[in-house]
Amino acid sequence: MAAVDLPIVTSVAYSGWRLSRLAAANASPVYVACKEEDAEHAHPVLRLVGAQTVLCEGYWPFRPTFAPKQILAGTCLYTAAWAVHFAAATDSSAPRPLSLGLPGDLNRIKKLLKQRRPITAFQIPTQPGRYHQRLIRWQAEVLARFPSIETVHYTLPVHDYHGYLLHFEAALGQSLPGLHAALDDYVQTIKTFMQEVWGEQVEKVRYDVPGTPELKMLDSSSRENDLQLYLAAINQERVMGMEDLPEVALSHEVARRSGVLIPCAVCVLDLPDPYLVRDDAVCATQWVTLADVQ
Repeated sequence: MAAVDLPIVTSVAYSGWRLSRLAAANASPVYVACKEEDAEHAHPVLRLVGAQTVLCEGYWPFRPTFAPKQILAGTCLYTAAWAVHFAAATDSSAPRPLSLGLPGDLNRIKKLLKQRRPITAFQIPTQPGRYHQRLIRWQAEVLARFPSIETVHYTLPVHDYHGYLLHFEAALGQSLPGLHAALDDYVQTIKTFMQEVWGEQVEKVRYDVPGTPELKMLDSSSRENDLQLYLAAINQERVMGMEDLPEVALSHEVARRSGVLIPCAVCVLDLPDPYLVRDDAVCATQWVTLADVQ
């Protein structure tokens, strides 16, 4: 039998995933997304197709064959544009800005505070950035495809982000009420943007704020808060999810734990991942000092 030439693929890293574009003659580009370093096949593999509002989209493990009644969704709050700046050590350059919302960065922040490294500034987004704009617009498109949807259970992880701040305050040794107030203000900004984009669809939204800051204080990387919305839907009928690629892990983990499958619309927002873009001018970032938030 003659050898078959496999298609050439272009592959890039994407927030812990590997996104590969297949070299095919299709009208729309086709991508395959798989979790990096997944030798045990513990995570899903997705086939995604090029789209207008986002880079690509699809469904895991399939588009629902039923008319969904409820949809599970949500958004992260601050992105990498929410960051702490530290002074340089003697005879060295300043460390890169570190995000309070990323557990790996948070651990490094705590180490720098333990070394008594001075804080030079905080950068705090005040407007929805590229991550929020693309995700929320795509979510509106998904809702329009399924007019049978009656309720959108929408996670705003407010407690998680206050929990990140509690970690930071504990390491710093003082309270920073200004940071907590800025977070609450940003939540309202996101809600206002959703109202503008979703229009009448926002009337279907039930905001869910799962978890507690105390749980996040026990383990800053825990996903248990994030899972609550999906776990609560296990015994409900005609439920689907809609998530950006990293969050499809929620539906997959619930299926692994319970055997209950909640199909999920999935997208890749853009390259590079806008969640990790620190210098996002769309965020209208404020620069404040430690004294400003005490």
